Amino acid sequence: MVIFLAGYGGHCPTRLLEIADEQNALVFDIRLQPYFKQPGWNGTDLALLLGDRYVGLPQWGNKARITKGPMEIMDWEGGLKRFKLFCGDRRPSAAILLCQCRSITECHRAMVGRKLAIEERYAVYDLHHWTKPDQAQLIPLNRELTEVGR
Repeated sequence: MVIFLAGYGGHCPTRLLEIADEQNALVFDIRLQPYFKQPGWNGTDLALLLGDRYVGLPQWGNKARITKGPMEIMDWEGGLKRFKLFCGDRRPSAAILLCQCRSITECHRAMVGRKLAIEERYAVYDLHHWTKPDQAQLIPLNRELTEVGR
């Protein structure tokens, strides 16, 4: 299974559905709180759009949204257990980890992606250009960046 990291800033929810269908992917919403003012990006809107492809995974949300401290994954182990449960039951070809941030360099999804690549041995790609998922770039696996969330 391949994992794509996606920030929805500047994108359209219907394109996310197209990508999920094209890639036979589950979409894991890794926002701590899946609320957004822009229509279509709330957790309830995404659940209606994506149906059983949508999974809320707040355990992998950024704890700093509450603590105002450095980026930190809320509950890595709990999220990993839920992630594996859904992937094991449904057997998708891909998983899309979704967050709001447009830039991966400023988003906790990079931290989650690196941990999945290094600790769990998944192939993890940055889906920066939603128009061409087949050209997504493998994310760099810099060890020092994995230390942020520990």
